[in-house]
Amino acid sequence: MESIKRGQLQEEIEKATVEFMDTNEELTLEVKGNSVCHFFPRFRIGNEEIQLRLDWSEIDGNSYPILDADFYSADTGKKKPLKNNRLGSHHTNTVPGKGREYVWSYKECTRSFRVKILWLACIEEKVAASMTGKATVIKDNKS
Repeated sequence: MESIKRGQLQEEIEKATVEFMDTNEELTLEVKGNSVCHFFPRFRIGNEEIQLRLDWSEIDGNSYPILDADFYSADTGKKKPLKNNRLGSHHTNTVPGKGREYVWSYKECTRSFRVKILWLACIEEKVAASMTGKATVIKDNKS
């Protein structure tokens, strides 16, 4: 699979959903503006808010989008720098041989989930018709 460029995501994908393996909960992922990402709902771990997103501009070695995690202060809403534990949890690849299945972990939290994609199909078809025929004119001599 090739990466998707900015502005192409909504032309390529109708819908992306995530199914969490531990709860069987299924959620529809969101696209924000002209982004190349599908966004998960934010959630909290301790004093941080986590924003997971599928980044379609970065494809992993299994040919699927990389899962990115952004970290924010729950008190101020400001983005936290990617260092220490956050750096190791920022990029997550798919589980080899499992399709779009991911196992994301940070501190004491581990989430396993699978992403389902409803692709848009664009079919362009050209139809050409031709006709050949033969005409024979018969003159009636009875007048």
